[in-house]
Amino acid sequence: MDRAAGSAFTVRQFERQLKAALLGAAGIGTLGATGPAMAQQLEPGGAAVVALPPVVVSANLVPTPIDQVGSSVTVLTREDIERTGDAHVIDLLKRVPGVSINHNGGTGATAQLRIRGSDTGQVKILIDGVEVNDPGATANDFDFNAFLVTEIEQIEVLRGPQSALYGNDAMGGVINIITRKGQGPMRVTGLVEGGSYQTFRQGVGVSGSLGGFSYALSGANFQTKGFSRVTAGDEKDGTRTQSVNGRFSYDFNSIFSLEAGGGFTHMVSEYDPSSTRDGPNEIEKHMGHGRVAAKVKLFDGRWDNTLSATGSRTERDYDQPASASRYSTFDGDRYGLEYRGSVKIDRDDVLTFGAARETETARSTNIRGGAKVTDLDRDLRTDSLYAQYLLGLWDDLHLTAGIRHDDVQGFGGETTYRLTGAYTVPGWRTILRASYGTAAKAPTLYQLYAPTYGNATLRPEKSKGFDFGFEQPLLNGRLTIGATAFHNDYRNLIAFQDYYVNIARARTQGIEATMRAEITPDLTVGVGYTFLDSEDRDTGRDLPRRPRHSANLSADYLGIRGFRIGGAVRYVHQQLNSASSTVELDSFIVVDALVSYDITEKVAAYVRVENLFDEKYQEALNYRTPGRSAYLGLKANF
Repeated sequence: MDRAAGSAFTVRQFERQLKAALLGAAGIGTLGATGPAMAQQLEPGGAAVVALPPVVVSANLVPTPIDQVGSSVTVLTREDIERTGDAHVIDLLKRVPGVSINHNGGTGATAQLRIRGSDTGQVKILIDGVEVNDPGATANDFDFNAFLVTEIEQIEVLRGPQSALYGNDAMGGVINIITRKGQGPMRVTGLVEGGSYQTFRQGVGVSGSLGGFSYALSGANFQTKGFSRVTAGDEKDGTRTQSVNGRFSYDFNSIFSLEAGGGFTHMVSEYDPSSTRDGPNEIEKHMGHGRVAAKVKLFDGRWDNTLSATGSRTERDYDQPASASRYSTFDGDRYGLEYRGSVKIDRDDVLTFGAARETETARSTNIRGGAKVTDLDRDLRTDSLYAQYLLGLWDDLHLTAGIRHDDVQGFGGETTYRLTGAYTVPGWRTILRASYGTAAKAPTLYQLYAPTYGNATLRPEKSKGFDFGFEQPLLNGRLTIGATAFHNDYRNLIAFQDYYVNIARARTQGIEATMRAEITPDLTVGVGYTFLDSEDRDTGRDLPRRPRHSANLSADYLGIRGFRIGGAVRYVHQQLNSASSTVELDSFIVVDALVSYDITEKVAAYVRVENLFDEKYQEALNYRTPGRSAYLGLKANF
């Protein structure tokens, strides 16, 4: 390997000795080095074209080729996102292995997202590096119902315990959403769409770069008259959403740069008082997030330093005419300061370390008897230290070891760790992956201090889990198959019994399998399947809203000039509706289709049909889901 001389000589010398010892112990020290797995083809003229693997940021906090990542991760690229035509991010995530989603009544309604059977508040959501989980929510979760697909460049779904890098709220995994960064000449995009349920959507974006300055700014509008969310009535529940997002950076020189970005979403959505009663309730939601970061590169770029300040806020205002407390508000704020350093010790060896302070606040009010009453007004501070070492051996084996210590105000210290490995079998291009990690989640401010229901003696929830699997390309890369087995144990889970208590224990385990095949140069098919075995360790019953089987099938055909014909099939097995009853939701199959036509190189028209065969199904008991829906749209890219 190419090694630069310098003041770090003794460190690299020690590293050489360590690698030699490891290789010698394994009995393979004499094997020659091989390159990472890549697809290589020849152009007609004979020049080699190498398709590099996607780069993942979330797994190691530094950009890492996906074939070097030991964690189980799914990457949705910009092409994947545009191909579906989905308006909301929650609809994109339904197709990811290991992810289960339950909607309380379609677009604009509350949506619960779980990874590998985790609870809904045990998944950390990041948008351009900003955590947007709502501190004012009961479970500290993020409600995707208002989140539109707007100029998103990539979505990374990281599965398994991730507290060693991400601390609180990352017991089940992390969803990292990366918006477009401006580069090159100015680029303008636009979209207009209309269709069923009097639905209209518009979007516009502009991005580019000029010298050291890059910019990306986008906005979107969505509205629908909708349908009655509950089966008990026929009053339509509509939704209106507007959002803006911006991302900017300036490189002063090769050493110093500044970044700033953020977004704001406003949503007004109608809903019903309960699952068995129709009514004119309304929620108004404001969500905002922002980040400012200064970056300094030292020692010819081998040491990256980032100091960032982040903040997010969620405001929920409820109007419930039939309730004793007609007006209520829930506000959650999260703001923090973090330093992160990344030292490139060798070509494939990176030491990442950092320190952070984060403060969460939650405030809720009600109007009772004409008087405004504050029910909750609390904050919680967390100080953290973390480090991870990424070790690469002869280009084929990549190992990570990470550790984190979180000091949560009122709970003392909690240390978590994570180990991963990825190995590419020389000659076969088989990628073997494995990981083991621990995680912890502090009680939410609502669980601790809510009137009547709160319990200030609650302890943090804890978990540990592992996974292992493989990915195998075949037929010169035209076919790729993969499978991952996983197991997670949860303890000290917080449950509700007249008030919140640490009594619950749970176990989740299963298999995720994927296949992608290029049937012909014009026809590509993808399959994903998840088997999930979940158990409440106290009752022996399945955990609610965790389907045992789920599968996705997608196909894209490009054989007709100018046309793209795509389809997707989603299957969800029957599942228990709640822990307190034996009622099960029926299994269902939903088929979606999209046909697009390139009018010019810059403009395309499309027709998108959701629930093509008008399947009648429920993701939550007594809540409706959309029937057959058709949408016509135009997209432009200049």
